[in-house]
Amino acid sequence: MKFSKYIGLATLCMCLNGCTDFIDNAPDDIITIDMIFDDKTRTEDWLAGVYQGIRDPYWDYTRYDAFEMLANDITPSQGWLPYWGSDCGLGFRVGQWEPNSGWSGSYWTMSKYIRQAYIFMDNVKALPKQNVTESDVETMKNECRFMVAYYYWMMTLAYGAVPYFEDDMTSDSPDLMRGQKSFEWMVDWLDNQFLELSKVLPDSWSTLYGGRATKLAALALRARILLFAASPLVNGNEWYLGFKNSDGEERFSQAYDANKWKKAADACKQLIDEAEKKGKGLYIVNNKENGKVDPFMSCYGATMRTEGEGNNEIIWFRPKGNYGDWEQHGTPRGCGGNGGLGVTQSLVEKFCAFFCKEINVSLLAAERNVPFSFARLFKKRLTLPISFSKNVPISTYSRSSSSFQFGLSAVST
Repeated sequence: MKFSKYIGLATLCMCLNGCTDFIDNAPDDIITIDMIFDDKTRTEDWLAGVYQGIRDPYWDYTRYDAFEMLANDITPSQGWLPYWGSDCGLGFRVGQWEPNSGWSGSYWTMSKYIRQAYIFMDNVKALPKQNVTESDVETMKNECRFMVAYYYWMMTLAYGAVPYFEDDMTSDSPDLMRGQKSFEWMVDWLDNQFLELSKVLPDSWSTLYGGRATKLAALALRARILLFAASPLVNGNEWYLGFKNSDGEERFSQAYDANKWKKAADACKQLIDEAEKKGKGLYIVNNKENGKVDPFMSCYGATMRTEGEGNNEIIWFRPKGNYGDWEQHGTPRGCGGNGGLGVTQSLVEKFCAFFCKEINVSLLAAERNVPFSFARLFKKRLTLPISFSKNVPISTYSRSSSSFQFGLSAVST
């Protein structure tokens, strides 16, 4: 009997010891930072994740970021409110916008991609046995620098003054809580960053890696930033007087600086010169019947054709976009769409006031040498639908909404 007890006690101890060994073992399916950057595929996956914060220029810009709706450029159907919610631009358009309202396009989420880029730069390394060279590492680091600058620009564009971090921060970092950098400081930093990156990034990528950062992309973003910084919106705009950081610094300079236009013009000229050297130019399609420029197909191809299809107008692009929803919501109901994205009448009138002389418009004339008169459009606004080329309707006019409902039909070449 005693012998049986000893046997049972010994068995129990062995079981408990086995459980302890099992519990003390770390799970073997948890991927660590070292495991990621010791593997080429996982390293590239992390880099691809850094690019994931780029907004979809079709549907994100239209529905979630909604800058056109928050301004006075576009008005969607109010019937979409139950589906879209009031935290997007549609809520603003219908008067459901309050100081505590959310914004579905919140650009603060871009800070997590900035942190991912910093982590990547701190950990990426050459893997000779997996054909990852030191040159590859340097290129990938520069891509991350590019994306950090891009995300900071998007945040600056949305918020004006933002907190700036030059490296990775964790929740227990003593310097985590810091004030905002002024708009002027951010623009100067972005200017220098993109100029430096334009000297070290690749000229181009193969089709397989399309959408990654290039020299021209850096120059293009720099030119756009400097042009925006020169505009009256942020160049000495008294609307922002009194908006100060915690240290008392004005978030926006109150002194108008005409030299900003010169700097922006020089940046644009540099971009154009470099782009033309690399074979870039306007995408032009000639009419097969008369050999003249086809304005509709030229505009269509510039936005819908890829580089592989001969579109040399592209500088930097997002490989994927939700064009389907954008087209569905913008196409008139009579053409099978939702018919609810409308350009406002006030925008049409402002366009005319800015570009018209005695109510004459030459569409694309400045850029494509294609004369097109909008005289009837403004004198007799109910003469639509119109088309740029035979049997290709691009817009219809809605009497009830007093807006032009734009939508592109499917076109093949």
